[in-house]
Amino acid sequence: MNCKNILTKELYIRLYNKGLTDKEIANKIGMNSSHISRYRKNKLNLPLLRDIIDLNKYQEEVLIGTLLGDSSVRFVHPKMKNSNLTFVHSPKNRGYFTTKYNIFKNVMSSCGEYICRSKFVEGNKLVATGRALKCMNKYQSIFYINNIKIIPIEYLRENFTNISLAYLFMDDGNRNGKTINLNMQSFTLNELKDFVSFLKNKFDVEFNIKKDKTLYLRYRSRINFYNLVKDHIIDEMQYKLSGIRSSLNSVNCLEHPEMGNQQPSSCSDTEKGSTTSSESQVDNNSTTKAEQLSVLDEIYKATLLIGDRFIRPPRGFKI
Repeated sequence: MNCKNILTKELYIRLYNKGLTDKEIANKIGMNSSHISRYRKNKLNLPLLRDIIDLNKYQEEVLIGTLLGDSSVRFVHPKMKNSNLTFVHSPKNRGYFTTKYNIFKNVMSSCGEYICRSKFVEGNKLVATGRALKCMNKYQSIFYINNIKIIPIEYLRENFTNISLAYLFMDDGNRNGKTINLNMQSFTLNELKDFVSFLKNKFDVEFNIKKDKTLYLRYRSRINFYNLVKDHIIDEMQYKLSGIRSSLNSVNCLEHPEMGNQQPSSCSDTEKGSTTSSESQVDNNSTTKAEQLSVLDEIYKATLLIGDRFIRPPRGFKI
């Protein structure tokens, strides 16, 4: 088939701008990929797509958070010039997996559900694999030393945002009573200490490091943390914040982090109403004073009969 009758400059550029590789364009229009590559290079003088694709600001913020969590940037083998993004999740988190895949869709190659053959983990896994791209080399060099993932504190100071924190939480966070944990045990203790200090200085949220290297969000920081991440937590992951929400008394507490642990005005109004109601019952209480003293006298007599053993007064008994 004559490529001149099929491939035009307008067609190629339209597909190229959609992010399709030479191979993908060839498959789409039914041509040999070598013809497409020569056409791009010799006729259009366009660079390889893998050399010019880059992340936008939002993608970078998400990537930074998830690289501290479940995602990785790696070279498939030592001879590769470019690295790729990969992440794996359980099928029960399919919605979150799909959200991440869609965010990075322009740099991804494939995704699917695979049977896990590890002797440590049973069941299927959702796996997303990215294209080998030049733009990913930057993050591989920042987040890895000798192929071991690190926490690059200096880089985080300028680039880690509340969006990054939200995706780290969705990757590696869990509910713990009325607060949350971050499970980052793969990092060294010194790295975690630096990271905890960084979060305190940047966001005014405090974590304690437990013996197993779990990061435990201090109760007094729960409102600040909630307000930082709430707008970026997808519906499927809202359950991880349910403990914090249950500990808060009103919507005002959520919307105004400066209130800290103070009671909102609506709570105060309720308390005032309760006080007024109590005061209105003083007269009724005083009318039953004699009856209460009579009951107390009976309890005292019963105590003498059983050898001075303490008897708990009836529930609700008051003088």
